[in-house]
Amino acid sequence: MALTQKELGYISDELASEELVIKKYQTAVNQVTDPQIKNLFQKNVGIHQNHYNTLLNLLR
Repeated sequence: MALTQKELGYISDELASEELVIKKYQTAVNQVTDPQIKNLFQKNVGIHQNHYNTLLNLLR
């Protein structure tokens, strides 16, 4: 099933949003010193990277 232009636009927008969230969490990981908070941020990087990869696979 082919995606419509509108759907492709939504996916593209969401990819950009996920990419931004990943970058923000990665920056936070590099700035915090508390190991528990660092671990939480790293976990969130992984979660959003998975979202990004899932969306990217929809475009392939």
